[in-house]
Amino acid sequence: MSSFIRNRTILRLYETIAPALKYSLHVEDRLAGDNALILAPHGDDEVIGCGGALLRHTAAGGRARALICTSDGHVREGEARAASRLMKLDEPLFLNYPVESLERQAGLPDELARVLDNVMPQVVFVPFFIDNHTDHRALNKALLAACAKKDYKFIVYAYPVWLPLYPNVLIDIGGVWEQKKAAIGSYQSQLATRDYITMSRSLAAYWATVKGHGLELAETFFKMSCREYASLGKKLL
Repeated sequence: MSSFIRNRTILRLYETIAPALKYSLHVEDRLAGDNALILAPHGDDEVIGCGGALLRHTAAGGRARALICTSDGHVREGEARAASRLMKLDEPLFLNYPVESLERQAGLPDELARVLDNVMPQVVFVPFFIDNHTDHRALNKALLAACAKKDYKFIVYAYPVWLPLYPNVLIDIGGVWEQKKAAIGSYQSQLATRDYITMSRSLAAYWATVKGHGLELAETFFKMSCREYASLGKKLL
């Protein structure tokens, strides 16, 4: 990709999402609903991207369940179950598509719609539109396709994994970091290739420093209604 095209793409992204951004980032104490569904392209995304928010949510009496869309074997599935237990989530759901195949799965939008209709979440977590993995972007496209068929009312919290996002909401995770660290530690198969614990903590420390006000660690989200998120996605994907 040429630098001109790359820079124009980044500029278009910022111009598109800028109306939803605020200079002074809001720190949210509670999610916008009691029942949350986490859309995770791979087992570990749900912990790295939003594990702290989930720990706070379940500690406050909320319910949450992860939908793991891909699988590369029983080891990672077992790790996902262990991570969900540590975060006090309901038993995770698995679609078992091959890793790096979601953009080829024509049935994925219908699978998502089926899960959404069954779980009836008030909050849906999903990787941000342009997160740097084909499965992450494909999952967003599938979610937009599912939302085009029905007027869902849930609130979207888009989370980062491979790229920092432009957030409009922060959640203080300083008090639950050790629990999040333990949940990431459930994924020993993934930690063998990359230090996701340091990666996650470093990003959380950066945004806490940006916000100040005594924050130690903060997870970041791009929060919108389902309808607003779908409208934005059509311009970007």
